[in-house]
Amino acid sequence: MASAEIEALIAAAGRTVDWLLREQREDGSFGPERQDLAYYYKAPSLLSLAGHARAADRLIDYVAQAYQQRDGSFRGEDGHQTKDTVLPQYAGYIDGWLAIAAQRMGRFDIARPAWAHLRRFAHPREGGFCMAGPARGDGSDVIELLTTAHLGLTALYCGELPLALSAGQCLRTFWERQPAADERLYLRMDDHGDLITDFPEDQAALHVIERSQPHQAWFFVGYPIAFLVQLTRATATAVHMAAANLDTAESYADFALGCHESIFSDHSAHKVGWGLGLLAWADGEPRFGQGALKIAKHLVDTQSETGQWQGEGPEYTSFDQSVEAARWLIEMAVSLP
Repeated sequence: MASAEIEALIAAAGRTVDWLLREQREDGSFGPERQDLAYYYKAPSLLSLAGHARAADRLIDYVAQAYQQRDGSFRGEDGHQTKDTVLPQYAGYIDGWLAIAAQRMGRFDIARPAWAHLRRFAHPREGGFCMAGPARGDGSDVIELLTTAHLGLTALYCGELPLALSAGQCLRTFWERQPAADERLYLRMDDHGDLITDFPEDQAALHVIERSQPHQAWFFVGYPIAFLVQLTRATATAVHMAAANLDTAESYADFALGCHESIFSDHSAHKVGWGLGLLAWADGEPRFGQGALKIAKHLVDTQSETGQWQGEGPEYTSFDQSVEAARWLIEMAVSLP
């Protein structure tokens, strides 16, 4: 990728970081009126990655003091994480972001209890991670694709390679059990390892990606790509294992590249760009790098002058999505050839 293109990605991320730093207060927070965890959970990772270690440390300190519970999870005083209607359905998502950030920052006082809580989400038989919370073992657990990738990556960062490997195997199982992978990707399996293909129509967006349809929740397919590439890196000395992880990542990536063309112009594809960028680094296939670059360019083109995205919705959503988009722009600037 040309240096000018790399610089454009870094500059766009820098605008978001500058905006975030302007919003931060002395106590590390974004102000007393911003209490929803959706404002906070991705920001320490971005600030740390962008080289603002002190600001990141103040922020994660604030989050830990204000929200981390005795069991290691993160909750407000009312027992809830966010007013967002979707995030609470994915019980490990917010906690996983904060556990990874704390681990990368060396804040083991925060990361260790957070991971102690999250590792209990591991499904004892299928190897993935449960969507709704710690595995219950009563037959009602649901294993979910994004949760498995996200907590699998958290396991990698927190040093539990066996659980990360089990998550990778579960993602292979998800792929192998798809009844029509050329048409759709089902995102959940039940406690017995059977894909959940029957669900209310109004909940389809969180259960399946329809390959030929526009404006799907593309991030569901992006995270498995990224995690499997990172797992490939972690297993590089075990050649056959690494090859299997990379092959599965490529299967998900080829599915993504064959989706409706809106995948390259929807904000929700930022994780796909991240995953494709990592995959381009790992196997050198031009089609993956080209796909990542198209997504990255769209993100740059749709950023506001102040460095934000998704400004038409609730403010906490704009914080959430702006921070994440900037995070992946930095990752793509590093990984794209």
